Amino acid sequence: MARFLIVGGGERASALTDALERDGHVARVASRPDRDALEHVAIVCWLSEESPERFLLGAIDSSMRGFVYQADGWAEAVLETARRNAIPVAILGADDDLEAWLAEAQGVIASLIEGSGQSASKRYAEPYSQKLIGFRPSEKGPTMTLRLGDLAPDFEADTTEGRISFHDWIGDSWAVLFSHPKDFTPVCTTELGYMAAAKPQFDSRGVKIIGLSVDPLDRHEEWAKDIEDTQGAAPNYPIISDADFNVSKLYGMLPANVDGDPLARTPADNQTVRNVFVIGPDKRVKLILVYPMTTGRNFDEVLRVVDSLQLTAEHSVSTPVNWQPGENVIIAGSVSNEQARELYPDGWEEPRPYIRIVPQPS
Repeated sequence: MARFLIVGGGERASALTDALERDGHVARVASRPDRDALEHVAIVCWLSEESPERFLLGAIDSSMRGFVYQADGWAEAVLETARRNAIPVAILGADDDLEAWLAEAQGVIASLIEGSGQSASKRYAEPYSQKLIGFRPSEKGPTMTLRLGDLAPDFEADTTEGRISFHDWIGDSWAVLFSHPKDFTPVCTTELGYMAAAKPQFDSRGVKIIGLSVDPLDRHEEWAKDIEDTQGAAPNYPIISDADFNVSKLYGMLPANVDGDPLARTPADNQTVRNVFVIGPDKRVKLILVYPMTTGRNFDEVLRVVDSLQLTAEHSVSTPVNWQPGENVIIAGSVSNEQARELYPDGWEEPRPYIRIVPQPS
């Protein structure tokens, strides 16, 4: 089931809403993209009076998957805005035949649901067809956008410890997912070994760790031997085999149109698969770090951030620059002075009214 926001109105919007609901999807009609649409995976848009820039950027803010747009006077501007912001977009012909138009729209929508980022429609209104064909995404094209606070995409995948369903695997724990462009890469080898040695520190905080690499499972097993030989510890946590690029696409690390043999790709081809995601028990993304291939990750910093995230999830405080566990914290701005006096009867240090410093709550 996918969720749609249909922007516009009239007979075609109603017909498309009915068709989507018959297919088991959820659809609603609105006058414009809005912040309540955060979980919608696609948007169908008709515009004739408003700036497309405004609507398209509204879709970016709402993490939309892409646009289906009926050809009109704004089509040129829609395409240009989509190109600049790497949003998959299709221009539908303004066909008078409702049934034919609906079939065309459903084909395009199907491609968006599948995450291909490409239009399935061939029947575009002139003069827009050549411009749309020129926009077909390359490997440097559209990716899904994942932001802090978003629901971490769920998936099923094979790992070195068996097949998992990601959200079920997390359970009520915190999780750290860290990704790698290829097996047998030197910096990643040091990182995987370090995480094996650091695993007890994550365990003590109720944090599960899981790696990912864009290679087949049998190569992971061979790589683990090298990691143990060179780093002194073999991975003692699961490593996802993302040979079909599915997880990398879901998490915005690779463009939606990447496909083919993972063994034919070089580390440089996958260099954007160098992320760290911290995910909370609510399955929401709490931290995203992205590293270049030439710089090893600082997992001590990840532990520090986990300590801060867990503390601030339990208490209405924030942690200041370079904070370490046990050091002073800042009372959250959402806490009034009246509430703060109840929480901290001994008072606080206040160099400015908006900076209220107290000892770390136990």
